[in-house]
Amino acid sequence: MADSAHRGLRLTEAIGRLKVARESRTGYARTKFRLWIDADHDDCDTRKEVLLAEATKKPRQCRNCALTGGTRRSYYDGKTLNQRPPARHRPRLSPR
Repeated sequence: MADSAHRGLRLTEAIGRLKVARESRTGYARTKFRLWIDADHDDCDTRKEVLLAEATKKPRQCRNCALTGGTRRSYYDGKTLNQRPPARHRPRLSPR
């Protein structure tokens, strides 16, 4: 449970209190994080629902909730990010 002294903080203030450390991906495997569920059964998993909700420019929503384009503002560093999926997750334009 959250420390009672930190309840009621704005997100940006809470993030500002996080300890900054060097990134390490040792032991990271995307398959370990199967938490993206589609609770409302609209074909958008949790991750995509958040991207849609936090977009400053809404992405295009294609079949099966594939998202392309759009932008969002990073709470961590204030930068504007273009929402573009990694190459391995982009749909192919022609069959193999």
